[in-house]
Amino acid sequence: MTWIILGAAGQLGRSLQDTLKCSGQSFIALSSKALDVTNAGTLDQILYQSLPSVIINCANYIPRNSSNLEAMKAERVNVSAPEQLAHWCTKNNAWLIHLSSDLVFSSRKYQQGAKAFNELDTPNSTSAYGRLKHAGELTVTNNCSRHIVIRHSWLFSKYNQNFIDSCLNGIHSAHMPYKRFSETNNPIITPVHAPDLAKIIIQIATMTMASALISGTYHYAGHQSINLKNFINQVRKAAKSQGLIFNSTPKIDNENSSTTYEDFSLCTQKIQQLGIQPSNWDKGLVEVMADHAYHHTS
Repeated sequence: MTWIILGAAGQLGRSLQDTLKCSGQSFIALSSKALDVTNAGTLDQILYQSLPSVIINCANYIPRNSSNLEAMKAERVNVSAPEQLAHWCTKNNAWLIHLSSDLVFSSRKYQQGAKAFNELDTPNSTSAYGRLKHAGELTVTNNCSRHIVIRHSWLFSKYNQNFIDSCLNGIHSAHMPYKRFSETNNPIITPVHAPDLAKIIIQIATMTMASALISGTYHYAGHQSINLKNFINQVRKAAKSQGLIFNSTPKIDNENSSTTYEDFSLCTQKIQQLGIQPSNWDKGLVEVMADHAYHHTS
């Protein structure tokens, strides 16, 4: 039994490889350099050569600008490729686990006690990227008899250049490029430590293979929501605990922040019914900073 990871060079793809290696599961990991998922012929050839039982589709593309070329590439990666995978899995009795995003929703104004987005809420993104991610979901759910769609929030990990690295670079440069925020770009988020999501994906895939789970869409997010300014201050706190910054490094002022943040929070009640707990991103931050400290001193 073989599993394939597509988009394997990203944070989640690399975290999946780490977890699968520990489990002894046979898998093939393909980065975008190793396999262009928009090349339908090559993709089909690799699938028939390997005959995977599970395909984990982490392949994703965010347009870098508004050009037609970028829009076409984003459509091929986020919609056309998932459609091909969906048809292949149905034809070959394989499971497709497709990763999506909280950005399929348009943010709403945060209100104390307001409900987070759940799986029954209608995606209504106003961004081109969010609409493409939703279109990718639909092509999977409509064409694949064995599918799991997982929407997640802000990912961070020790891998690649991500938001945590931007925070640390800002701290070390003393310019703190993230210091200035307006009320419209200080959203409520539910961060996710990528290794936590990787473990959950493998747990879900194992359940599907054992016929213990039917097709469906699930949300996976952090154990608590937090506004972006406060999350950055948590990054600072975790970095300080590992000796990566000094006491003199200032915190971001959050005292004058409005309570009308843009809210992208995801509700994880459905996935918790499977016995799966939300990502403890506090613990994840400490692990990431410990890794940074190790490489900083070694």
